[in-house]
Amino acid sequence: MSAKTEQNIKDINKNSLYGHMDIVQDMLRDWRNTEKVNYVWLLSGISGVGKSHLSRLFIKYILSSQEATETSSTASIILDDESIVHSKVSTNSYLNYYEISKERGNQNISGVRDLLEWNMVKLEDWKIIFIDSTEDLNKSCQNALLKVLEESSVKTIIIMTSERGDMLLPTILSRSREWHLSPLSTTDMQAGLSSISKEDCVIDINELISFSEGSLGTAISLLDGDTLPMIEELEVLIDSPTKDFNINALNFCSKYAKGKEMHREFLSWAVKKIREDLISTQSGEEVERLSRTYELYKDIIDYKKSITVLSLKGSSIYYEILVKLYNILKKN
Repeated sequence: MSAKTEQNIKDINKNSLYGHMDIVQDMLRDWRNTEKVNYVWLLSGISGVGKSHLSRLFIKYILSSQEATETSSTASIILDDESIVHSKVSTNSYLNYYEISKERGNQNISGVRDLLEWNMVKLEDWKIIFIDSTEDLNKSCQNALLKVLEESSVKTIIIMTSERGDMLLPTILSRSREWHLSPLSTTDMQAGLSSISKEDCVIDINELISFSEGSLGTAISLLDGDTLPMIEELEVLIDSPTKDFNINALNFCSKYAKGKEMHREFLSWAVKKIREDLISTQSGEEVERLSRTYELYKDIIDYKKSITVLSLKGSSIYYEILVKLYNILKKN
């Protein structure tokens, strides 16, 4: 994700939260359970759905020492971005707050070891640990993180995010209270994108929402042009003559099969094309073709669950999917 997209996501999320109100209420109720002495929370969901944003909102809420009552609303966890708490969290200025994230540049064994050392210090206030995109930590890091979960003292809250809970070590997952953030509704997506000028929008908003599948981050990334050229080339490629397809597909794979953001958008595009094909399929069409379509759909969903596989074999997997999809759509 480009710096421009990250900034635009921050601007759209400023002093706002789109969707997930039921999750917020559950978190508030859990936090008010004073019988608990420590917490391990996991927020899971597709990329761009708001896991990191909601986590940081709740962290600021805790640090601000706001009153939490049974009638607290979603708005009670939203602090103004100009607040002192927001500034101190952003600059990592709280002694009782530790963050591991891409932004901090410490998603490695050194960062986890520093966390272990920090966690040994005794504090009177609640300790708050935030680990973003936990699935990006390798096995060694996750094993070291498990030690943090096992040895955290009383008055410690650990908040993690991951696209899927089962991408983490089972021993981490078993110690976590997981909340799954569902894809945003059309209404929430429209609200999130409402601040975008129509003149700046190169894609029809309704088409954008449909393609983004409930991910505000994906929608903004497309608008910023990070992946739009790839999508445009895919549409041209899939309609190209058979004699040109193979060489064009190889060139496409060489150009675009890199980076998690590209992987996600490529797979989302492929799923969308398959769904469109299935909807338009006439009853009585050959069983063999439908069987190939469903098999490809299953393969793509599996790849979406484990993006790291694409990072290792991106180009060959892209090509395999494109060839199968092309033959299905051309009824070859």
